Amino acid sequence: MITALFLAIALPTWAMYHVVGAGLVITNGKSGRLPLVLGLALGLGLGLTACSYLLWRVAVGAPDWRYLACESIALLVVGLFARQRHLANQRGALPVHVESVAPVSGILRWLPWASWATLLLTAAALVLGYRDEPMGSSDAWCIWNHRARVLHRGGDAWQSFLTAEAPHADYPLLAPACSARLWAYGGETRWGPWLVQSLFMGALCAVIYGGVALVTTRSMGHLALLALLADVRIAQLAVTQYAETALQFYFAAAVIAAGLAATKTAPRVAGYALSGLLAALAAWTKNEGIMFVAVAGLTIVISSAWYAGWRGAFENTRAWLAGGIAVLLLVALYKLSVQVDNDLVAGQNLSDTWQRLTDLSRWSVVLGGAGRITATVLKAAVVLLPLAAMALGPSKDRSLRPAAMLAVAVLALMSAGFALVLITTPNDLQWHVNTSVDRLISQLFPIAIWAAACWLAAPEHLLEQGKYIPSLRPDFDRAQPQGHAAGTGPFYRRAG
Repeated sequence: MITALFLAIALPTWAMYHVVGAGLVITNGKSGRLPLVLGLALGLGLGLTACSYLLWRVAVGAPDWRYLACESIALLVVGLFARQRHLANQRGALPVHVESVAPVSGILRWLPWASWATLLLTAAALVLGYRDEPMGSSDAWCIWNHRARVLHRGGDAWQSFLTAEAPHADYPLLAPACSARLWAYGGETRWGPWLVQSLFMGALCAVIYGGVALVTTRSMGHLALLALLADVRIAQLAVTQYAETALQFYFAAAVIAAGLAATKTAPRVAGYALSGLLAALAAWTKNEGIMFVAVAGLTIVISSAWYAGWRGAFENTRAWLAGGIAVLLLVALYKLSVQVDNDLVAGQNLSDTWQRLTDLSRWSVVLGGAGRITATVLKAAVVLLPLAAMALGPSKDRSLRPAAMLAVAVLALMSAGFALVLITTPNDLQWHVNTSVDRLISQLFPIAIWAAACWLAAPEHLLEQGKYIPSLRPDFDRAQPQGHAAGTGPFYRRAG
């Protein structure tokens, strides 16, 4: 069983590792490239095989040895084909170019140890949390794990279980299909859904560290990882076995991929296509992902038009849509086939919705509750992020501004969308705020970390001795002009 489960996880990750490596020709920041590509490969492997599992379930029936053989052969073919291109990219990559800078201080030398220790503590929390709640929390029992068992045990009648009587029958099926696929390989286990969410959490940590280290410095990557794990809800949501952890990964990975394309750290077409695919997988994870697709698409159009003109916006949007169109069609077909109205949409009509929107007391409840819950959930981050901004100051590296602005725009629009959904909810408003805002904040928190990392100066700049740390990309120089002064934060010191 363990061997079969290992194969179910390792084979798609290996294939997607070479696919991502073949598309994202990244020549700088070797310390960040490997974890970034591995994290993307793990999340893509889980998501795309969940799609293939469901398609087989609909077209053929219950997965058996034929499904396992077909999927394994397809992954091997794709992986071997992409591996040739990936290896060719690595052979043609430019060497890392780093000029001499000041020695790393003792504090920065301890950053990797602190982040790895925090990561180990988080992993231990996941294990201990599983011991306390092996079946997850309430939504896991009645929605996500229930759907997984319907897919695995339901036979040819599995679709009959997704009726209007089932709780939230319109919810997408990526997370349940991931668990059911693992059971198809290794047999049904109680810890399968917990393992899926734990893998997504590992992928999230990898893309946050790798993406930030790739475009800034390794120390900044460790700070970003520490900031992510400072949100205790990150581990708690994985233990509850909700779909939030998978959604966090797809949100953050889609924004990071678009940021790499916008800053030319990765090829433009491949970066935006990958971002579109990840955004589509977010839509296949939870209904919030459908809003994210609309927000991310709009943001990419506007930011591309601002920085590259309307022709560039058309090309970037076309690549983004091409990457996600297949998965978006799957989401649309599922939504049309279930024929169950979302509870938030079903309770709307023009007069009631307008009355809720113009009721200022509802705005007060939503905004006040959001502020209170944010301070409660992100205790450490609420204090540490402003301190980090004061200590580090804004980065002089303006090449990262497109990535930061894109992330900030996504955060602003998603927050506004969430607020409007809460204000117009037909459910009890206070109950809805108390039971959902903490999860909505955690969904967006990794994007906020990426935006802050792109906007702030790296900690190495505090130790400069007269030179700005040069770009790691000779072909896309992000270094300041020779003799440019050190940073601007209150703790910067100028070379004497």
